[in-house]
Amino acid sequence: MIDLIENSQTVSANLYDPPGLPADNHLSLSANTGAQGQWLLEYGKAAGSTSYPFDLTAAGGADAIVFTFETGDHSASVDMWASDGTNSAGPVNKPTPGGNSTLTFLFSEFPGVDFSSIEDLSFRINGVLEGDYSISLLETRYHDD
Repeated sequence: MIDLIENSQTVSANLYDPPGLPADNHLSLSANTGAQGQWLLEYGKAAGSTSYPFDLTAAGGADAIVFTFETGDHSASVDMWASDGTNSAGPVNKPTPGGNSTLTFLFSEFPGVDFSSIEDLSFRINGVLEGDYSISLLETRYHDD
């Protein structure tokens, strides 16, 4: 568990994958009573990775990133930024209606960014009120989906 403290309000993030069970890769976000905030998820160079650039297009077969909320006590929104090291774009904002929702970030919404050579991806979950949230899936979407 990671505890983040900002303006005396505590929020926490957990990856829940119990030993001996298949990994479900759920990222749970929780804010204490009275808290309102945001969470930032980073992948690639900005997150300290040394294994970039990476191809999110699956050799041209994918055209989007799908961000899935399994649960959410309140509505929120997600901003996404992308960079290929030369070109950067974003934020592209997608609102969540609360409850289960799937947000689709099309690669075409990030003009000039080459998703076959990504260095950085960032997702910011905004407007999170006291409550619990779970992100169950973050994956690329293929053209035939």
